[in-house]
Amino acid sequence: DNYSKLEKEGFQLLGVSGDSVKKQKNFHSKFAFPYDLIADETRNIIDKFGVWQEKKTFGKTYMGIVRTTFIFDENGSCTRVIEKVTSKTAAEQILEG
Repeated sequence: DNYSKLEKEGFQLLGVSGDSVKKQKNFHSKFAFPYDLIADETRNIIDKFGVWQEKKTFGKTYMGIVRTTFIFDENGSCTRVIEKVTSKTAAEQILEG
């Protein structure tokens, strides 16, 4: 929802998920995302960024992706990591830094 605001501030977005290419394409189309999504079925990227972690929901423990935002500068260096991201607050979290 805040894509244009982030874009005006100079941010470029890219999403990564462990879902299949087909699921990503369907999700991308359904919600008309204005940015690219990567299907990381082998979890190469997910593992390198350390976001495949143990999670708990309703007392049940399982492994999954912990939503995290990584901000990189124009040289490709990670300058900030935002943990505990929710879709409703993600844009504000990015802009406040």
